[in-house]
Amino acid sequence: MTVSHSARIWNYWLGGKDNYAVDRAAGDRVAAMMPSIVVQARADRASLGRAVRISEFRVLENSASSSAGARPRRYGGDARRRA
Repeated sequence: MTVSHSARIWNYWLGGKDNYAVDRAAGDRVAAMMPSIVVQARADRASLGRAVRISEFRVLENSASSSAGARPRRYGGDARRRA
């Protein structure tokens, strides 16, 4: 492989195994200019994981309450304001 790709560079920063030497070299060059990029990449991935888990929970919660005949719960804003 002679050309780096941003997805494989991110894979390298996240500690993955699906990258090539050219991706690691490019990732190291970027990290030399911006040392916090690896921490930022890992924080971004963690944030994505949290968002997916929350969304999955809400979908499951709403589908369970819908099948029981209840109205789906609305999210957003402060619960005290909706009362």
